Amino acid sequence: RKSLTNQHKNAGIMKNGYNSIEKENIDALIFTHECDGQQNQLKPILKKGELLGNGYKHKIKIGFHAIEGKFEVDTTIWATTEKYVVLKGGVSIPIQCIEYVRL
Repeated sequence: RKSLTNQHKNAGIMKNGYNSIEKENIDALIFTHECDGQQNQLKPILKKGELLGNGYKHKIKIGFHAIEGKFEVDTTIWATTEKYVVLKGGVSIPIQCIEYVRL
């Protein structure tokens, strides 16, 4: 696990309260089991994003939170499981921590 220091040195510019982050830096974040995302409402959107990512290499924006704060990643979805969304390179985000998805 990588370490984020100096107030998220791997995070970029903040937009709407969310720090932009590269997918390669997500592994350095710590996710809590107490996230309260909208899993059931997001799953159909995530599945559509998965189809767009695998079929057309279409990138989407995912807003999520971790212990370190709120982040937004611009990426392709490679898979969606019951509890996680998997990005290119095997990076995963717990669906319960996702706050929004923009296709």
